[in-house]
Amino acid sequence: MARAMLAHNLVHVETPDPALYAAQSLDLIKSFPGSMQTSAIRSMVFSWIEYSVSETGFPPELLGAITQPEQRVAAVEALMIHLFASEPEDPSTQTREQSTARQNTLNLFQTPEDKAAAARIVPYLTYLSPAQQQDLLNRVK
Repeated sequence: MARAMLAHNLVHVETPDPALYAAQSLDLIKSFPGSMQTSAIRSMVFSWIEYSVSETGFPPELLGAITQPEQRVAAVEALMIHLFASEPEDPSTQTREQSTARQNTLNLFQTPEDKAAAARIVPYLTYLSPAQQQDLLNRVK
């Protein structure tokens, strides 16, 4: 239900504005019971990824609007899951835009808490070799 409500803010707009989407979504999330808010933050991230068109990565305005530490951790973890959860069928088919989007999103993780949240996801990326996991960990440090 939360995801549908959050996606509604995106699907009716031709070119969604990340700052406006963040403000509207966070206002909506505040109305949810406290036990649902962290999950709703993940839904907000996944809704943006699913319904917006961006070749440059996750918008800094959207992540920047999430100021509650627990919610920000949930957003960073959701971004890592989206970016790296599945192995590309053929790594040579990864486009320059996809590679740029990944790196731009990794660059958003500026605080120690952001970096720690991103690093916690890396061991679960079992399709990566130990060297690839270490490279990814180095990129989020």
